[in-house]
Amino acid sequence: QFAQLEKTKPSAVVCIDTATAGGYPFVSEDTDVPIEFARKGNIDGDTPLWLAVKVHNGSTDGRTNKVINKTELEKGGYVVKLTATHKSSRRDIIIAASHFYAGGAAWLQPKLDEPGEWVCSIAVVKDGATVGKTWSVAISVAQPVRYESIEVEFEDEDATLRINEALPTLVVTAVDCVGVQFELPALPDDRAGRTQDDPDYDGPALDIDIVGQQPQGQQLRLDLSQQQALLADGKIRISGLAVRGTFATGKSSGGVKLGVAFGELPSATLPQRGRLEIKCGRPTHLVLENAEEVADAAPYDAGASLPPMQLRCTDVDGNPAKDMHLELEMSHDGEAGSDPFTGPSGPFRTSAKGEYVVGGGKSPGFTVNEDVLRYDAEAVATLKFVATLDEDEVEGAVLELPVRLAQLEQEEEPELATLAMSVVLGPAGSSTSTVGCGEEFKIELYGSDEDGNACHLDPAEYAKPYLASSGGLGVLGDWKPNGDVLEMTVQLSGKAGDIEIELPESDAHRHIHCEPLKLSLVAGAPNAVVASVVGNGNPINGAELVVSAHLVDEHENIVESHGSVVEWEPLKAEEPDQLHVHYSGSGKKKGVCAQLKATVLAKQTLREPTEFGLVLSARFKKGGVWQTVTTEGVKVDSFPVTLQPGAAVISDLVVSRVQLENEASDTTNDYVDDDVEARPTHEVPKVTQPLEPLPPQPLHLTAEPSGMLPRLALRVRFEDGGFLEHPTTCQLRARLVRSGASAEARTARRQQQPALFWPSSGDWQKRAGGPVELCPPGEAPAQGLLLHDVPAPAEPGAYSLELALSFGSTKGLPPSQLLKSAERTEVTAAFAIVVEAGPPSKLLPALPGASSAGSGSTTAPLKVVANEATELGTFARLVDAMSNRLPSDGTVRLSLRQYAMGSEEGQGITLEIAQPDTTLRLDDGELSAPALALRGAGPSGRYQLCFELESDAQVSGWLAVDYENPADEGEREAERQRQAERLQAAQARLQAAEEEEGELARRQKESAGQVSAARRAHDRASAEVRRSQELLAQKRSSRDAFGLDEAAVKRLKTAHGVGDADAASASATGAMPPNLLGQRLRAKVAQLEERLTVQVRSVDGKRRRFGDFPIPLEPDDNSRVWLELRPRSDADGAQGPHGIFKVYSRGGEEHAEGPVDEQTLSPDPEGEYLLDALQPAVESGRVESLFESGRVPDERLSDIVVALLSPRSGADCVLLGAPPPPAAPPSFFARLKAKHLNPLTSPPPVVREPPPPAAAAALPEVDADSGLLKLGPGGSLHPPFDGASFLVNRICCDGTAARTAWFRALGETVVFDTSSAMYEYSTQAPPSSVLVALKDDLGVLGGGGYALFSRGKDGSGTHDTLAKPASSACRLGRLTDADEEQVLSGTAEGRRVVEFERAASELSELERAGREAEEEEASAWEARRAAAAAAV
Repeated sequence: QFAQLEKTKPSAVVCIDTATAGGYPFVSEDTDVPIEFARKGNIDGDTPLWLAVKVHNGSTDGRTNKVINKTELEKGGYVVKLTATHKSSRRDIIIAASHFYAGGAAWLQPKLDEPGEWVCSIAVVKDGATVGKTWSVAISVAQPVRYESIEVEFEDEDATLRINEALPTLVVTAVDCVGVQFELPALPDDRAGRTQDDPDYDGPALDIDIVGQQPQGQQLRLDLSQQQALLADGKIRISGLAVRGTFATGKSSGGVKLGVAFGELPSATLPQRGRLEIKCGRPTHLVLENAEEVADAAPYDAGASLPPMQLRCTDVDGNPAKDMHLELEMSHDGEAGSDPFTGPSGPFRTSAKGEYVVGGGKSPGFTVNEDVLRYDAEAVATLKFVATLDEDEVEGAVLELPVRLAQLEQEEEPELATLAMSVVLGPAGSSTSTVGCGEEFKIELYGSDEDGNACHLDPAEYAKPYLASSGGLGVLGDWKPNGDVLEMTVQLSGKAGDIEIELPESDAHRHIHCEPLKLSLVAGAPNAVVASVVGNGNPINGAELVVSAHLVDEHENIVESHGSVVEWEPLKAEEPDQLHVHYSGSGKKKGVCAQLKATVLAKQTLREPTEFGLVLSARFKKGGVWQTVTTEGVKVDSFPVTLQPGAAVISDLVVSRVQLENEASDTTNDYVDDDVEARPTHEVPKVTQPLEPLPPQPLHLTAEPSGMLPRLALRVRFEDGGFLEHPTTCQLRARLVRSGASAEARTARRQQQPALFWPSSGDWQKRAGGPVELCPPGEAPAQGLLLHDVPAPAEPGAYSLELALSFGSTKGLPPSQLLKSAERTEVTAAFAIVVEAGPPSKLLPALPGASSAGSGSTTAPLKVVANEATELGTFARLVDAMSNRLPSDGTVRLSLRQYAMGSEEGQGITLEIAQPDTTLRLDDGELSAPALALRGAGPSGRYQLCFELESDAQVSGWLAVDYENPADEGEREAERQRQAERLQAAQARLQAAEEEEGELARRQKESAGQVSAARRAHDRASAEVRRSQELLAQKRSSRDAFGLDEAAVKRLKTAHGVGDADAASASATGAMPPNLLGQRLRAKVAQLEERLTVQVRSVDGKRRRFGDFPIPLEPDDNSRVWLELRPRSDADGAQGPHGIFKVYSRGGEEHAEGPVDEQTLSPDPEGEYLLDALQPAVESGRVESLFESGRVPDERLSDIVVALLSPRSGADCVLLGAPPPPAAPPSFFARLKAKHLNPLTSPPPVVREPPPPAAAAALPEVDADSGLLKLGPGGSLHPPFDGASFLVNRICCDGTAARTAWFRALGETVVFDTSSAMYEYSTQAPPSSVLVALKDDLGVLGGGGYALFSRGKDGSGTHDTLAKPASSACRLGRLTDADEEQVLSGTAEGRRVVEFERAASELSELERAGREAEEEEASAWEARRAAAAAAV
């Protein structure tokens, strides 16, 4: 088997040259090929570019070679592949060999579509890897030498094209055979064959013109008179083209298609699809179409309106100038500076017809301005309209329209009878006006005759007025004319009050008296803030402060109102480091006066009333800019406030020594709540003795065991001398600090000795302090804090007892945030304590590592071997009971005795102290000796070196001494062995205990995990129950909102023909008559499938159609083989029967064998298209006609559909599912109907093609829920009227395609339950609408049929009768069980039933899920209880 595989293993690819191939032209060496042929896979026009190779499995000497054929290659998984690689672009073309011919040769034909050098390499590939040697050849593809087509485009594609204006430069691009631009070296020759260098050159021989049929009435032509051509970037650029002519009547734009032809090359069009939009030219003519009407109405009086002006603008060819910019200018021949007309001022835009109506419809027209009329003659006004293409252009069409205005009649000058003054903009006829201090205002002087008519006043005849009352200051200007009246600017200041301004008598009018002008002067602009404390004027520290503030002007007048909003800033402290002010309001106060509230708290303790400064400020807008005023504007810089010491502000701690009347009782276990642990209760100690204040000098204490500080009572004092009623609500901290110690030492000591701490009374624990009831004689009982059971320092020295009381959210005190901001959350106190050493208590061993009963050390004892001396040094010190060293010079006696010696053990022991002496003197409290030596004999073991003070034997101590006797070495070794065994046994017991402890911890952790998991599962189940209950409540509310019950649902279903079987059958369509079109259409499809297909038994046995041929077969004997349809010899031309022939191709020659069987196919493009158009229905098994695709619950709906379609469409309809063939001639559908569809029924059926893409995109949206069409307003399913529905949505269909077909047949026809409802809606029906009523409740028909209303596109409406069809072969079918929801969704009431039943179904499902969630919660609770029990 291995040898066989080696024989078929490729080793090399070998080329077959032309000689080897028997003269067939194969490429076997490097070759040059033109691109025109290479891209098609040819060498020249007739010779294919074939590469032929064989695959060898041996050496190349020709003796051991074996050619591997196709079968052997396929068995081994080998593929022969050609890879053509372009050297420059590195692009690859890969071809797998599929043609093997005689001798095992593989033929491959590359198509090289890019100029340049290609390397064609042929290799054997297996699993992506190359096997053996490859063969390659280089093929050079030459650059194109000519072009084969042209393309045209405008250089500026976005430019607007207009009549009589040069078109954008037209760019003509030559394209070679591979679709790449061919750069022209020069302009092509002209029509006479002259080159561009010839002086008579007439431009390139390009034919440019408008092609195709123009719209009716349009007469556009292309003007080539200014045409110029030049060559740039290898392209021809043509400029100077223009379109001239007229559009269709009434149109301001049109469309053309330009065609460019160049010699014998295919012509190019611009655009390729559609037409170029050409707009009107620049405006050249602007006329007033009703000029006579405007002129006939002249002259115009004051206030008269000009008639509507109908302007029309056209270009030079008379085309309507659409969207032109119209500017308006007015002028007149008078002296008045105002415009002659009021009304529209422009600019305007012309309509699509080039028109614009000034003053037409609701737009205002021109009205004559009275100011421009003249007394001496008629005035002439001119309206100048200028039409331009855009607003930036200056020149355009101009229309100047002169308008004559009427002459004014002269009036007599009235005689002055009365004079009066008033404030400008003040109340009309008011005798008293209010003005602000320092604000400018105007007064006016006006006169009238006896009839009240205004008289003209001359300022030279009237003097300046003066102030008639004292107390005010005024600045008055000069009289200035303003029409018939005189005006003067005035500014008043001073104290607010009433002021009169009088006018002196005029020399010209002495008989006329002018009444004084009475004014009320009020405060002017705010200048400062004035404030006062509300209440008794003695605000208390820590309490709320209320300040009343108001604004004053620069003359200290109180501002009672202001034109803009006044905002008050919160109170602020003048010195924030001394006083904290907390604003107690929300938002800023507004108004000219305000009460500002704040809580004030001094940052230092107040012992007496203290004055502080507050800053008050307000802001208001003046001239759009915020202005700020403060108390700095009034005599003092700030607002002073004197604060009294606070009645609720803690100032310090009052500390006294006390004696208790009783001690705290024992703890009792009283259960105050349901917690597992009990909270102990305590009796509050009481003090009935007089309180002893602490002296200023330090407290002296003696260091002693269990020494305590004296009991101290602490009272919390307020600034006003009162005491806090419940001090236990505060937090007290106490600590002892060694005086004179460094900061590091103090920190270390605090860490070793935590501060004492007393928490709040609600959480008492057994600590060293607590509340105390103070009842000293002659004083009222009070509560304080008791500091007791505090251990005294054991080390002599100077100490400081530091106390700190913290109070945060404590009832009766200021808020904690206020205290924190004022840095008043704590008060402290400190007292000096001196601790002195006690009397001598013991001699404490002092050797490093020495062991004695007094020291508690566990280090090795002092070792002594035989009678050798052991170094000793200082070995004991004299100390008190707290181990404090005492300097002393007393005498100490030494002795030696056996450790734990019994009554009989000391016999025979002669050991005694050899050195030092048994009597030693203390040196500054220390006991020293150079060495310890023993003499005599004794057993090895533990001994005690005892020492005691000679003056007091109770002051003693001892050192442990391990004595080794060399004679006891064996006994000592045995003892060590026994100790090692005991140690090993103890370690084993310890290890077993540790393992048992670890197992217990593991079990405890596992139980805790199970408990936690059970708790989480129960919590999840509980949350799910709550969520289910919320969803149930929401869904019940949604269901109840429909207002339906089972009876209403049943009634509505019956009315729609569904639900109850008996009721539904009463209104349903009767037995549907046979639908001949549907039956025959299905038979036609089966017939076409049989007639237009043949069974190809030699390939796969499947049936194939005409277009499936030719069918390739396996190569046979070096030939290509395929099956092909060819006319039979007995056929009459190419349209006759075709048989199946087997065709062989070898060496470029073909020969056919056959026919292979008796089957024939005849060309039938109409039948092929019909089968394709019905194929989607064939595949789904639903070949139906239009009426077969719909079902209705009410026979009346079927009658209406038939009656609406029969007059227009005849009988049934065939629905096609594919567009017509792209190249179908106009007669294609005529032949299709005559040949295949008309014979099906009589009258012939209607054929409905699918809509074009644009129409399909405009079809209504389909509701994804119900499958109905959203035809109502806002995408709704129903019309916005009761008892109305869309007919297409009342038809039940299977799929969107069928419903779309019904929509295209019926449109938006609306069905009403009653004719009265239909007639009510008919007045609002849109154009092209059809309305039908099922029931004639008005009785207007007087017989059978249905009420019909239709509205045309022009808006006219027609009432008619839709006759009930007597008989018809087209009937809509019965409902199926699945149609119920569609039937109900077709009407608004039925849709409510659908949504109600869905909500009821969802509610039922939620109730089931809720029950399951409750069961799961109960199960999780049981599991949680079981896990908790197991953990215990």
